[in-house]
Amino acid sequence: MARGGVSIQEIVNTAMDSIPRSLSFRALDSSEYLHRGGRIDKAATLLGSILNVKPGLCLEDGTVHPVERLRGRDHALERICEMAATYHSIRRLPIGHTTTPIEMELLAY
Repeated sequence: MARGGVSIQEIVNTAMDSIPRSLSFRALDSSEYLHRGGRIDKAATLLGSILNVKPGLCLEDGTVHPVERLRGRDHALERICEMAATYHSIRRLPIGHTTTPIEMELLAY
């Protein structure tokens, strides 16, 4: 939209209008940032690290919700795909990453 010359206010309005229709599944590599943000305590962070638990989160209506605790990275990625597949009304399915472009490419196929 920005490249097309749309005003910043129109871009903001479009983004805000899309929030109720947006859904995002995520699997975090660790609980560290949840602990730093005060969402979980240090004991839960340590236990999650020992058990190789990946927090599964869902961003819905602009709010983050815990979905489940996932054991191992491969299982976490598989489970995200399963959860996304349950939504039959999806028109577009963006796939993104923060540090793992190779895994993003694998999810795309």
